[in-house]
Amino acid sequence: MTKPLLLSQLTSELTSELTSEAGSCSAEMIEQLSSRGFAIINIDLEERASSLSAGIDEISSHHGFRFPPINVDHITYEAVHRAAFRSLFSTAIDILSLLIGQDQRPAAMIDRLFEASPNEPFSPYHEYHPTFFNLFNYDHGALNPHQDRGLITVIHISPAPLNSPTDQSEVSALWVEGSDQIWRSADHQIRELLSNNPQGVFVALLVGEEGETLRKNLYAAEHSVRVKPRGAFIERSHHRRDPESRSMANRKSAALILRRESDLAD
Repeated sequence: MTKPLLLSQLTSELTSELTSEAGSCSAEMIEQLSSRGFAIINIDLEERASSLSAGIDEISSHHGFRFPPINVDHITYEAVHRAAFRSLFSTAIDILSLLIGQDQRPAAMIDRLFEASPNEPFSPYHEYHPTFFNLFNYDHGALNPHQDRGLITVIHISPAPLNSPTDQSEVSALWVEGSDQIWRSADHQIRELLSNNPQGVFVALLVGEEGETLRKNLYAAEHSVRVKPRGAFIERSHHRRDPESRSMANRKSAALILRRESDLAD
């Protein structure tokens, strides 16, 4: 099992002088992204970890696939949603800064999130306004194989609980295709980490299509959230769970796809 990266160590490299040469933890992160298509990061900063755990608790009681829901005119962010957004956005900005060797935190204006409205993270003129965020409950949906369009994707995963090893064939999971064309389950790795550290909070990091030029050998990995990584296309997947999954107690997640206005203008 690949050892997870510590967010505290990554951010300590961020506070030192940023250069085009990655530090040891950053270099390991880049290697994992280049080979497996994803990296696992231990959110060992207490405030961020507790915010993400609270977000998972909230979506667990939600009777729909996602927050914010689709096709809804008015979205209300409660405090738990705003805190989870800040946690993932701050983590994504830290990681982007390390990948490009330039501190992006001033432009991100993290302390001004939700300043104009409690229900809108950004002003329309914010550089990262195209970023989007979701809490997911996979008792009510699935994701077919796809690639993300953004710079990077950060996903806090709460894997489905298993009573026996055979349960794994009945629950949805995040599957990611590596550069070797092997599909690997991020949920399985995080479940193993949680068996040794039950209070741990972990995120999976992926690169999006707009992030492929950030570093050499980075690629937007194809990934899915379903019982098997590939298979028959699941129709209306945002409205129904994978037919092969059990009816309840599937995975939950909090995901943020980081996008910049300047990348969309190119």
